[in-house]
Amino acid sequence: LEEANNDIAVEAIVLDINSPGGTPVASAEIATAVKESNKPTIAWIRDNGANGAFWIATANNYTTANELSMTGSIGVYCSYLEFSNFLTEHNVTYQRMVDGKYKDLGSPLKEMHEYEEYLLQIKLDKMHDYFIQSVADNKNMSFDEVAIYADGQLLLGTEAYEAGFVDELGSKKEITNYLLTKNITADYYYLKKDTSFANMLTSFVSKHGFSIGQGLAMELQQESFNV
Repeated sequence: LEEANNDIAVEAIVLDINSPGGTPVASAEIATAVKESNKPTIAWIRDNGANGAFWIATANNYTTANELSMTGSIGVYCSYLEFSNFLTEHNVTYQRMVDGKYKDLGSPLKEMHEYEEYLLQIKLDKMHDYFIQSVADNKNMSFDEVAIYADGQLLLGTEAYEAGFVDELGSKKEITNYLLTKNITADYYYLKKDTSFANMLTSFVSKHGFSIGQGLAMELQQESFNV
């Protein structure tokens, strides 16, 4: 986005989105960068533009999607596997050593108590409300209008269009026509970040497994929330 904004040859920015989402901070940072762009921004949702990717899509000046695109999924989750009973059954003891009553809140090695669950749910609720309000601000809608669709379910492109989250159903042709209304004749080219094999492998491991050399609880604490 920075490169495109600084390139005088670029007249508009089209985000080619095919993503199931990501973490809250990353989604918020990208959405903010989109809104701060000094050029027209268009979101083009392909197969998938849900969760954090949907948040980012709504931050654009104009959003398109295919009728069958998977969008929406306005929600936050922090689910994980709990192994406390497994450890007990195999005569393994969790030696709890913490400085801070809730320091190991969410550890899969111990049972989560009711009040701990309550504390974690408060955080999830606040993040969920922030997500809803951000989408509402982006689309000039009220909090309640967005909240109707904020139960975490996926929306088809047609449903997102009917709800007011998508401005037009279509693809590159519709984007080209939209740009013509801005006196911009589209000649597309891609700006892509170079990705090494090592970076790709690291990304895969972090998204689909537990980081090498780190414990289960540590991984949970670092990547527990997703939007």
